Amino acid sequence: MANRTWILLAECYANACIAQQLTQRLHGEVRHTPLYGRDKIVKKAVRMAQILNARVILVIDYERGNARRYIDINFHLNQIGEGIHVGRMAQHNILAVVFDPNIEEALICKHMRCTEEVMAELKGPHACNHIMHIATIQQKVETIYMSLLSQTA
Repeated sequence: MANRTWILLAECYANACIAQQLTQRLHGEVRHTPLYGRDKIVKKAVRMAQILNARVILVIDYERGNARRYIDINFHLNQIGEGIHVGRMAQHNILAVVFDPNIEEALICKHMRCTEEVMAELKGPHACNHIMHIATIQQKVETIYMSLLSQTA
């Protein structure tokens, strides 16, 4: 996987932070557009895979309620940790890291105190300031990377 170039599309700033950590292990680049929601990012990934023949990894949230159905229908997921899934899009060669129900609950707030102020900052461009100093999260990123590696074998 190290010899390939990947495009990592992230749904939110916190997901982009995890994607950025993955690019330290992969050859690739992170793309994040703050105004794009999960479904729009998935559609963008499909276009990139079809038109550009790009290798794409999504870093997205599972969400709650009916929004989960979209992921259930379109992805084959394997749970690799509590609230963390890695899998492949059913009809396209697109990999995905999916946080259940979202990155804050699945990963971040399990390892730090998430006050209202911290939650607000996790939604903005300084999300990495709160995330990447936590050793447990670094270990989870390594687990995610190893799972992605097995998906490409």
